[in-house]
Amino acid sequence: MGGSYLLLVSLCWSKAVDGACPEDGISAVASDNMTWPPGFDLAVGNVTLDFPFLLDLETSRLSGLQIVSGGRLVFSPTAGLAKLITDYVVIKDGGSLEIGSEDCPFVGQAEILLTGIRGAYDSVDGEKFISVHSGGRLEIHGKPRNPGT
Repeated sequence: MGGSYLLLVSLCWSKAVDGACPEDGISAVASDNMTWPPGFDLAVGNVTLDFPFLLDLETSRLSGLQIVSGGRLVFSPTAGLAKLITDYVVIKDGGSLEIGSEDCPFVGQAEILLTGIRGAYDSVDGEKFISVHSGGRLEIHGKPRNPGT
């Protein structure tokens, strides 16, 4: 029986003036395939990301996503919804998945939907997972919560 897991991040905060935001300077944008490097295809089942990439839309379902050295998946705070749909995410040495930063908290809506069929994986990382390997980085920063509310 298949199932899905949903990670919903809906955060509001103003951008920090001093710190550079994760999305600054990224030229490859999901909604414009003319900005993608030659040979890259976001619609292919398994995707390997080895360059900075701004996610500003809802992806089609991916069989998996590997973010390797030089690769950055950055969720766009200006998109109505930045949504990644995949069976799994592996973040390897030198790769990163970023939803905001400490100096520039995320101001949009982001979702990560982990899909797949239970028992269909041959992985030490498990099923329907986000795995951060040594040297990889996962950053999710939003508005600090007020403990009194």
